[in-house]
Amino acid sequence: MRRKKLYSLLDPQGEPRGALRLGVQQSLSEIALPAALSALSQQFPGLSPQITCGWSGQLQRRLENGELDGMLAMGPAQQSFAEGYSGRLLCPLEVVPIVGRRLNLRVSSLRECAERGWILNPDGCGLRAGLIRELQSQGLRLTLNVESAGAQLQIALVAQGLGLGLVPRAALASSPWRDEVEVLSLSDFQPAVSLWLIHAQYLANLQPPLTFFASKVVQQLTVSD
Repeated sequence: MRRKKLYSLLDPQGEPRGALRLGVQQSLSEIALPAALSALSQQFPGLSPQITCGWSGQLQRRLENGELDGMLAMGPAQQSFAEGYSGRLLCPLEVVPIVGRRLNLRVSSLRECAERGWILNPDGCGLRAGLIRELQSQGLRLTLNVESAGAQLQIALVAQGLGLGLVPRAALASSPWRDEVEVLSLSDFQPAVSLWLIHAQYLANLQPPLTFFASKVVQQLTVSD
């Protein structure tokens, strides 16, 4: 049965029950997932959330394959979506390049610091892809010192002086290593990223809990920022 027909079997006015399959981008899950899930369970006790954490491209494929009801991911402020899907821009997200204070690095451009090397998420991360595009536009190549998932681990490694990082400011604000790193102000690299809620258009009574969950994620990002 097609997704639209399956959702049409749900009572649009009924209490949401059963599985709600949510995709959350890895970088966001560390900051906001525990509190947002707790609030969702209290507000909609009949639901059984099923969470998948991953990179935007992976989650998008699972959504389009019918494996997810909705997803939260970072992306550009302007996006288009496949037929049968809707997207809602929730809020801008500040992403910042960081360096360990112990390095005492004084630079003002990406070119000046690129050779130091980076500590980044594995391939498939949108932030990494954006950095690579900017480097290539300046005739530079990515030097990768550490490839590892998890903003907090990356911040800890940056604090040790092992390379530069690129993380959401909200992740940095909540990090126990935040005082051991500093944000780089680079005139030629200022990532512009937004948080999106993307979902199938025909969600029936699953739409309210999905919207509620997204609002709680935004709330956590605001608290952490």
